[in-house]
Amino acid sequence: SDQPSVSPSLIIASSEISKPTMKPTRKPTTVPTSIPTRRPTLKPTSDTKNLNTVGDNGFPEQRYPLGRCEGDCDYHSDCAKGLLCFQRSGLDVVPGCEGSGVSGKDYCYDPTTESPTPFPSNFPTLSHPPSNEPSTAEPT
Repeated sequence: SDQPSVSPSLIIASSEISKPTMKPTRKPTTVPTSIPTRRPTLKPTSDTKNLNTVGDNGFPEQRYPLGRCEGDCDYHSDCAKGLLCFQRSGLDVVPGCEGSGVSGKDYCYDPTTESPTPFPSNFPTLSHPPSNEPSTAEPT
């Protein structure tokens, strides 16, 4: 047959590749950049919600179970399915939620949300059990 077996691929000549501009393009690029960005984005793209105090001690009943970033909860059972009650002290940051809410009030959150905190924690996060060997800068 005289027809090609597959559609031609899009190949951009190096002369067509331009340097970055200060204005965003109207269309996305068709080829990924060869060099990754130097800095991460400052704001995550997750859909965070503001803390919202809609009830207290189970009242008003029609507000329970509470949704994500809603409070005041006292037990996990106060939260909708898949959410947990985040017990705060003062104005602790609630994962996946924005705002400060009401001091001492607790809010429902999605435990699968990984959101950065605005301040460093006092203790390291241990995602794996610690090793039995000390960490050293030089081999021992």
